[in-house]
Amino acid sequence: MSWNDQNGGPWGQKPKGNGGNYGGGGNGSGGGPDFEDILKKGHDNIRRIFPKSGGGGSGGGQSGGKALGILAVVVGGLWLGSGFYQVQEGEQAAVLRFGKWVKTTTPGINYRLPYPIESVIIEKVEQINRVDSGVQVKSDVALKADNSANLMLTGDENIVSIEFTVHWFIKDLEGYLFKIDDPKLAVKDAAESAVREIVAQHKLLFALTKGRGEITNKAQTLLQKMLDSYESGIQIQRIQLKSVDPPTQVVDAFRDVQRASADKESKMNEAKAYLNSVVPVARGEASQITQIAEAYKRAVVDKATGETSRFLAVLAKYKSAPDVTKKRLVLENMETILTGVNKVLLDGKAAGAQNVLPYLPLPAIKPAEPKPVEDPSPALSAAAPLAKVLQAPERVKP
Repeated sequence: MSWNDQNGGPWGQKPKGNGGNYGGGGNGSGGGPDFEDILKKGHDNIRRIFPKSGGGGSGGGQSGGKALGILAVVVGGLWLGSGFYQVQEGEQAAVLRFGKWVKTTTPGINYRLPYPIESVIIEKVEQINRVDSGVQVKSDVALKADNSANLMLTGDENIVSIEFTVHWFIKDLEGYLFKIDDPKLAVKDAAESAVREIVAQHKLLFALTKGRGEITNKAQTLLQKMLDSYESGIQIQRIQLKSVDPPTQVVDAFRDVQRASADKESKMNEAKAYLNSVVPVARGEASQITQIAEAYKRAVVDKATGETSRFLAVLAKYKSAPDVTKKRLVLENMETILTGVNKVLLDGKAAGAQNVLPYLPLPAIKPAEPKPVEDPSPALSAAAPLAKVLQAPERVKP
């Protein structure tokens, strides 16, 4: 069935547009009205941007092509310029080319190929991150778990509840982004494993009292070794033990045991204090007695040695001059014996002494008090053994 274009088509109506053409095309070319409207609006926008490019015919077509070329240059420049990016202080950027790591850039203004060729992931490498034990880590949401995650077995087969915090930062951005899937979860699991291993090597009392520092240092060293083996790019700054306590189910019994242990320590300290106060005194007294005995021994030995020396000296003199030595010894002994004794001396050779009857006031003569003699004189000491020799002169060789 044929239909006349002049009569408005098969429905007898003319389509809307300029010059009777569909869509109001400038040169009468047929096409969808929507597409022609889009082209017209784009052409009008270009004319607004570049007003000198107006005109009709072939001149208008050349101006429109030039404008499109300039627009393409501008768009290309903007696309290339989108490759500039800035890295702040304390951050690093990983440059990815089609999803593969290419390099790591430092703080400042850097350039990478525009998207979708290269992309950038920026991380704060100097920021101190923390992970708490006993916390379930899922993505970026931390959910508190039950207390069973903090229960650990000690070396003496006791159970202790330990809560700790791990502080860490990024030291290698490539390993941090591509070697491990979830850095926070990796740090948490590795930290709990390291602490459990160290706690299992020590007794409960050590972990509760003086062993916190040693446990922390050993666990940090072991955790860093584990993360380095994973090539995680994570540096552990420190591990902080927040609490080391017995489980809540047995805390009362544990406190009773602790009080008993404290009483035991107190009694032992008192006993040691008493021991330290008595034993030194006894040792001092024993040492003093020993020193007095040694001094007495030395004095007696020295005295005997001296008396022997004096006796031998007198004996030598006696052998050389017996009469003189004998007389000197008798005089010295008589002087020693008669000193301090009440006595009356009569001179028998005096004139008329034979015709005089001696009267001695014996009752009036009181015995003198003997003087205490602590140390006998050397002469008496030396003469005592010598007197026996004088009583038997036949035994002494001249």
